[in-house]
Amino acid sequence: MVTPAERTPDAVPSGLSDAERFLVELARDLHRFGTPAHRLEEQVTRCGARLGVPTTMFSLPTFLALAFGPIDRQRVVNLRVDPGAIDLTRLHAIESIQARVLRGETAPQVGASALRDLGAAPPTFNRWEIWVAYGLAGMAATRFF
Repeated sequence: MVTPAERTPDAVPSGLSDAERFLVELARDLHRFGTPAHRLEEQVTRCGARLGVPTTMFSLPTFLALAFGPIDRQRVVNLRVDPGAIDLTRLHAIESIQARVLRGETAPQVGASALRDLGAAPPTFNRWEIWVAYGLAGMAATRFF
């Protein structure tokens, strides 16, 4: 699994519009933080339509394919990705950034930058805090068995 520090923000191909770059970052982060494939594809496709960029998307556990533009002039972006763990806090933040871009409050370029910053941020909880929470949840569950 790729850690936030190993993520390369320049991995988005050149030659894309700001809206297309935003969609690539959106797809990568939604995938990385646990969005199911069917929802990921639907959300990115709808976002592309709202931004005026015809978008087709295909998602696998370690691969994302995005196609932008009309069928006779499509530009395709293929990304090798590593699946991450579900992170509801970050998914909420991603959807907030997406909503601001779709409402026109934030430019797609700024939205893509915000998504890169979010992806590079350290985890919300330390590893030991997670282990303590699992232990407490396990102890609480033993009460029922």
